[in-house]
Amino acid sequence: MADTCAKLGIEYIMEIIGPSPSPSSLISIDLEKKVSQYGKDISAYVESCGSPIISLYQTALKVGVIMPQPCHPSIFHGFPGWYWGEDNEEYSNLSEFDFDKQIERAREKAAEMGVTGRFACWRVPYDTLALTAAIEYSIDYVNNGLQANIDLPTMEGYFQRALESLGAGDTALELTQHPDYPNCFMFTEDYIVL
Repeated sequence: MADTCAKLGIEYIMEIIGPSPSPSSLISIDLEKKVSQYGKDISAYVESCGSPIISLYQTALKVGVIMPQPCHPSIFHGFPGWYWGEDNEEYSNLSEFDFDKQIERAREKAAEMGVTGRFACWRVPYDTLALTAAIEYSIDYVNNGLQANIDLPTMEGYFQRALESLGAGDTALELTQHPDYPNCFMFTEDYIVL
């Protein structure tokens, strides 16, 4: 990350390398110190899921830093910590996967806290979409005996079917295939700025 920042001309402030998962209190305390030192126009990121990302997003909401995206781009990753203690009954049923409802809820919370435009995510969670597309591929593989290597248009079809099965068929998606490793695909979605 430091090398990429240097190539882009971005000042890389620091990296905390600690036990995994990193202690949540360490992340919160350090982020607050960095904001007092550099101001809130800094970007924060954590690669450790679970309580560290929840702690980071709660602190980021409070101090107003920029959060380009969670490590697994999703409205359900990090953002739920914003609502805990408010109406747990409504938020406890994450099985709904109502992406748009949760995005709107996060936008309202960002506006309430005066940090509109400083957080982003994808509409359809990374893990959900990747797993659903893999299931579409697996079904086709079992039923039709596909070859091990598949082409980009075929994989795009699996992702489109996955989006449609998740009620998000209108989501913009870009899928690329690695030129040297044909079984390696990467996908991105449009960012939703909150």
